[in-house]
Amino acid sequence: MLVLKTLKAALIALCLLYIFPASANQIVLLGTGNGSPGEFSDLTFLLGPADGPFSAPFTEADFQAARAGSNAPYTNQNAFWSPGTTFGADWVSTRSFQNFQAPNNGASALFALDFFLVDNVFTSATLTLLGGVDNALGSDPSFPDSLLPGGGSVAGLYLNGTPLPGSTFLQGGIFSAAPFTFTSSDIAHLLVTGTNTLYLYLVDTGGPSGLAFSGQLDVVGTTVVPLPGTVWLFGAGVFALMGLKRRAS
Repeated sequence: MLVLKTLKAALIALCLLYIFPASANQIVLLGTGNGSPGEFSDLTFLLGPADGPFSAPFTEADFQAARAGSNAPYTNQNAFWSPGTTFGADWVSTRSFQNFQAPNNGASALFALDFFLVDNVFTSATLTLLGGVDNALGSDPSFPDSLLPGGGSVAGLYLNGTPLPGSTFLQGGIFSAAPFTFTSSDIAHLLVTGTNTLYLYLVDTGGPSGLAFSGQLDVVGTTVVPLPGTVWLFGAGVFALMGLKRRAS
């Protein structure tokens, strides 16, 4: 009898452990980080045209190519760019050193930054960014040189390949302009357990190109662990013993 009671108590404890979700809220720090020209950041990129936008909207192949691309190098500071201390992060580009007096020394690029989440149920998530960009993230009719051929606009930020509303055209951090800011709180449905990717589309319309930003993703979620087969087998054995004991009595 004592053995059965002990087994029952162990089974209940195991079920509670596996069935009830555990809180696993996360704060993920994002950004270009800090480094010197010639060093490399955690961002990777797909190289685009010099002094012009990409020729078509991004495809899944483009996003995968950005993730598989070379790491973005930290670049030399342009006198017209806000210092990295403004954003808590240094400027990256498609090349380590740029001759700011030469034409075609910058290029457009699709940057990718991976981050990892442990939750498997996401309740809410808020992304906040602060940064500078030369010339812009995304495109807009107010800046015709940034548009796709034919005049189409393209978002500047993507989460796991989905464009983020409100990111169609972000500018700031150059020529004494205030940094750009971005906030989005309706993105929990775009997150996945494991590796996620934030993409940033830098449009270069002439001269040097660069990007510097910092920010974070605040995730409210839980981790629900499914009941493993070993616990089911253990439980079945306990209840079988209980049935035998009742028949014996």
